Amino acid sequence: MVKNIIFDIGNVLATFKPKDFLMDLFKDPTLVDQFFEVFFTKLWHEYDQGLYTKEQMVQKGLQKMPDQKEKINKMMDVWTSYVVGIQENLDLIQIYQKKGYKVFILSNLPEDSYIYLKEHYDFIDQVDGGIYSYQHKLIKPDVKIFEALLEKYGLNANECIFIDDTEVNIRAAETLGFYTIWLKDHTQLATLLKENLNEV
Repeated sequence: MVKNIIFDIGNVLATFKPKDFLMDLFKDPTLVDQFFEVFFTKLWHEYDQGLYTKEQMVQKGLQKMPDQKEKINKMMDVWTSYVVGIQENLDLIQIYQKKGYKVFILSNLPEDSYIYLKEHYDFIDQVDGGIYSYQHKLIKPDVKIFEALLEKYGLNANECIFIDDTEVNIRAAETLGFYTIWLKDHTQLATLLKENLNEV
């Protein structure tokens, strides 16, 4: 029986599309591709993991693009504001809490995004708990981050349903016995939760 609902943030509770963000910022497809290749691959996963500060990310970018200092600084200054809450999905937190479920967050998230979301939205304070990658130096799909959530809050995986937009994270959760929803379209969250929790 599911007692706990565990949400990812990106493209579940909030949207973040790096290429769209970069295009809005720079208006230059060539520059967008260059920035995406440098930042939004392995380096960003390491940023999520809390391995680098914002200033170190700027330096990492400058090593690859030494002529783009102004644009790199601008990107790192404003990117968090492009993480936008999906209100109808955020509303589900309190809806399900009122039904008796505990609600948690398990997200790959760097510190500056955590601070921005906490300042601009209520949901981080509304949930019953959360594991944020930068705080633990772990990222999904490493099963250790799922185990950290279970241990911190005394949860049983077979009483949890985990919702994420990335298949590899879903498969990692399933190896530990979580029920899962692979959310390919954030507009389907309410419907899929109802179906998976067998609500009439």
